[in-house]
Amino acid sequence: MKVKSEGKRYIKMQYPDECCPVISIKERSRPITVLSESAVVILTQGVSEKLMGAIVDGVITYPNGDEEDVYGYIIFIKGKSVVFKLLNHISLARMNEQQLWVRQHYPHFDMRMK
Repeated sequence: MKVKSEGKRYIKMQYPDECCPVISIKERSRPITVLSESAVVILTQGVSEKLMGAIVDGVITYPNGDEEDVYGYIIFIKGKSVVFKLLNHISLARMNEQQLWVRQHYPHFDMRMK
């Protein structure tokens, strides 16, 4: 008999291109394409596979102007996308606040992951 893992499910959301949050790492800013409570996906170029597992800390600036310090490590690099696993999770309240902000400012945008 197989037992299925019942791990926690996290909210994942996308932003419209013109208002995505930005993460600043070592004074360089990169757009966040996917945001969840436990990870972020950023667009960048020239990240070496040798950096897998590297510790990263930075500041996320949300479209509404709020900022949040985050830290974690790189778990995946593919093309221009880099995935960071966050060691300090983004709160559910913050995720709900961001969803509400996107719905208010971009009512026709579908932020669900496909």
